[in-house]
Amino acid sequence: MTIEPSSGHNQPTPAQLLRHRTLRKQAEKFVAQTFFTPIFKAMRSSPFKSRLLSGGRGGEAFQAMLDGLLAERMGRGAAKPLVDAIVNRLDPHTARLLRKTRVSAGPVPTLVSAPLLSAKVEP
Repeated sequence: MTIEPSSGHNQPTPAQLLRHRTLRKQAEKFVAQTFFTPIFKAMRSSPFKSRLLSGGRGGEAFQAMLDGLLAERMGRGAAKPLVDAIVNRLDPHTARLLRKTRVSAGPVPTLVSAPLLSAKVEP
């Protein structure tokens, strides 16, 4: 009789992957709201604004939405090492399994897709 080692202990379960993805998404939001949103707020309240480049009333109305979207994108991109550190600290077991097996937790779906920002506008 031969006993084969179970591979279930060496790979994360689907529930662990789902928890890891959710934790990563929340860490990205946390980093964006904690670090990047205040930077945009300070930048917008700068005394060096130019009326030539202002968006007028529409720009004022939607500026917070744009800043939130930019902060979210920066949280996913530029802050990846910080997000990784937070996720590894909060879920070390799954992070260790993912590093061992080199299984990607996969991208986290977002509400706004990337092609929306890079769409070409025809005159």
